[in-house]
Amino acid sequence: MTSETSPGAPSAGTRRPTAAPPASVVHAAGRLALPEYHAVRGPTAILKACLRSDLAAEITLRPVCRHGVDAAIVFSDNMTRLAVARVDVDLLPVVSQAKEAARCV
Repeated sequence: MTSETSPGAPSAGTRRPTAAPPASVVHAAGRLALPEYHAVRGPTAILKACLRSDLAAEITLRPVCRHGVDAAIVFSDNMTRLAVARVDVDLLPVVSQAKEAARCV
């Protein structure tokens, strides 16, 4: 890719100002902290949201709209391939060790 097709990349590499931050600042884990993510996804399970192109596209664009960056990481999950292959798989909410310890008390 040349500087004519991506003018921000060479400037950012030398710490010069760019029109938009040439970065993708939110990966899957960071996306979970955005209220927009929860508003768009609603009660839909993560795996189902990955398989719905309308939701996956909208969730992918939330960090771009919020932070004004020039790239996005596509909202998906590694387990999507298994679901497409019709393997019975589900993603369960993570319970932190701190929460689990509190239940034992």
